[in-house]
Amino acid sequence: MKTLRIVFLIVCGILSLQALADEEHETPAGLQCKKTARKFFEKRWGDGMIPGNEGATAATYAYHANSRLGQCFILIDVKTSQGKKKLVSSHSLVLYDLSEGKEYGSFEEEKSTKHLGKTQSKVTCTINGGKCDSESEFEALAKPYMQD
Repeated sequence: MKTLRIVFLIVCGILSLQALADEEHETPAGLQCKKTARKFFEKRWGDGMIPGNEGATAATYAYHANSRLGQCFILIDVKTSQGKKKLVSSHSLVLYDLSEGKEYGSFEEEKSTKHLGKTQSKVTCTINGGKCDSESEFEALAKPYMQD
């Protein structure tokens, strides 16, 4: 148990040092984007964990200061599962331009499994005014915004 605690502390220390090193190499625009993204996310999702009576929701995010476009983007990833007799799970990705305050696109997949094991799935996907058909297609279309 003591060894596990030491390993945990070492890993936490390494991650903290890595975060500081990354921050030192970030541009002023990158640091501002990071701050804006964190505020945007925390305002809507808090720490990202939302427990429920029959399930839970977990949200995470990634941000990017796109120097080519001169904009700050956030990609929010939300997974939800709930239900006892009928299990419903959903996964959504939403791409926002925080500089202009607008949504660029979203992907949502909802799956429901009834007690007999029959699963139904529904996908809704749009990005920058166009339609997409899958999570991988959404991610490919979002990639140019989330990297230079």
